[in-house]
Amino acid sequence: LFRSKFAFAGGMAVTSYLTYRVGENCVPTSVEFFTDARVTLYPNPFTGMLQVDSESEIEEVEVRNLSGQLVTIVQAHSNRVTLNLSSVSAGIYFIIVKQADGSISVHRVMKI
Repeated sequence: LFRSKFAFAGGMAVTSYLTYRVGENCVPTSVEFFTDARVTLYPNPFTGMLQVDSESEIEEVEVRNLSGQLVTIVQAHSNRVTLNLSSVSAGIYFIIVKQADGSISVHRVMKI
């Protein structure tokens, strides 16, 4: 069992962890990405409004497209943020949640 640390790009240095289990022939038998269980995004997929809830205070939420371009940024200072993304095109987006305790989590969502 190996746990690796990696950085997600897109103009940001966000650290995440990847855990994988290697079988007899050095072939990965499973891969798991660990996300921050303290942050919940719903609904996913969404059509216009996206809710971000957290156990701790959210300072800022960034929305980036697959190319890493900033779509919008919201200053929150709350445990709940509602993002109005009705004007963005359908597709995959990364939601970067920065919390008051210094933690940063990256979440993938889909607009339909």
